[in-house]
Amino acid sequence: MANVGDLSVLLTANDQASATVKSAGGNIKTTAMNIGKTYAVLGGIIAGVFGASVNSFMETGDKLHKMSLRTLISVETLERLHHIAELSGTSLDMLGNMVIRMKDNMQLVTEGNTTAIAAFEMLGITLDDIRGAKNEEMFMGILESLAKMTDEEKQMTAAMEIFGKKMGTFVLPIVAGGTEGLKQMSEAANKNARFTTEMANEAALLTDEMFLMKGQISQMSAKLASDLAPALV
Repeated sequence: MANVGDLSVLLTANDQASATVKSAGGNIKTTAMNIGKTYAVLGGIIAGVFGASVNSFMETGDKLHKMSLRTLISVETLERLHHIAELSGTSLDMLGNMVIRMKDNMQLVTEGNTTAIAAFEMLGITLDDIRGAKNEEMFMGILESLAKMTDEEKQMTAAMEIFGKKMGTFVLPIVAGGTEGLKQMSEAANKNARFTTEMANEAALLTDEMFLMKGQISQMSAKLASDLAPALV
């Protein structure tokens, strides 16, 4: 895996290029060629290490890592839920917001909020079911209960009460195929799952290191430009 420490060679090259600029005086063409070669090598390294597939791995893994921290749902389960939601046009961010809203309403149930209690009771979910339940188990349980409902008006009301008026409408396409449709999407999600918690952690670390690397490259560019400027006057 790429590491910020790997930039030491490039930083040394930067220092050498800066020294060349300062000593070159009027030989701007030669200096420009040297700088061009330095950045050609640098660009090749970045292009080789951070290709499209790596960028995709970094982006997806980093999002799953952060979403897992927000929702307290494992990366493995989140990826499967994301695949199910994505089949119905729902993004990972929206999925995370749904889970958080569900958690808030679960908390309201434990506090005795009558509106929240009524919403869960529409799905046959009681306070005893909520106590000690994992977020991923509760989320899938709610989807399954919604998928079983034949009264579309009550289904929409329950979804909007638990997930919010806006986010509740995004749940409806997920359960539109009933329990059989939900089962098929779940099976497809299991087949397409590829991320583990360890992989997501690696992707998040790589994303952070890439951010730091870009900062160092920006500093290199500024330093070279500053050294070159006096010779161009």
